[in-house]
Amino acid sequence: AMEKLYELSREKDYDLIVLDTPPTRHALDFLEAPEKMVNITTNSILKWFLKPSLFVAGGSFSFFRRGREKILSVFDRLAGFSFLSELSEMLISIAGLLGGFQNRAASVMELLRDKSVGFLLVTSPESTSIQDALYFLKEIRRFKLPFVGFVINRVHHSFLESQKGRESLKSRTGEIPDRLAAPLFQNLEEMEFLAERDEENLSLLEEVSGRNILRLKVPLLKEDVHDLKTLAKMGDYLFSEESPR
Repeated sequence: AMEKLYELSREKDYDLIVLDTPPTRHALDFLEAPEKMVNITTNSILKWFLKPSLFVAGGSFSFFRRGREKILSVFDRLAGFSFLSELSEMLISIAGLLGGFQNRAASVMELLRDKSVGFLLVTSPESTSIQDALYFLKEIRRFKLPFVGFVINRVHHSFLESQKGRESLKSRTGEIPDRLAAPLFQNLEEMEFLAERDEENLSLLEEVSGRNILRLKVPLLKEDVHDLKTLAKMGDYLFSEESPR
């Protein structure tokens, strides 16, 4: 994935590249991949295996007897000297490729921090999702990556938060038969509770991330987003004139 992102960015065939990562833990693997690649290709142990003289002749076994080289001694006992020799030969044959990996990994690290890149965290108002998003935000800041903001999906809407909503409810109360009024008002009360809970959870995002961070809300829709029509409806909430850019 790291190599493909680098390739697409170099080709410049697209105005915008969107990388939709797996859940948080796997997404962090992607962010750590460039640095891990650089560390692997510059690791001192790897360099030992790139020395042709290391595994030549029996005198090389004295190398394993040195107390400070216990790791290679364990390798020798588990894998055998011939395996280590063949491994060294293979690494030597691809040594030129390792340099290419290192250079591209360093380029990806620069790309992810470029001013044209922005990280968006998609979450929901559920408490566990908020905690997961805040953990990811902490890691993004640790990597010094450009963070743009949050997209909060499936937010419960408060029907009584506006004066218009309260007046509408009051004017229509008389139209509701008594046998339906009680369960309807109970349902409304439960929805209001969920809306209040969502706002309380989302306030934690503002508290930790700061007020200047973008927070786009998409309400809990009546239907699943599974076609172009419902996708366009979601887009209305994300990119409407009322939404902060």
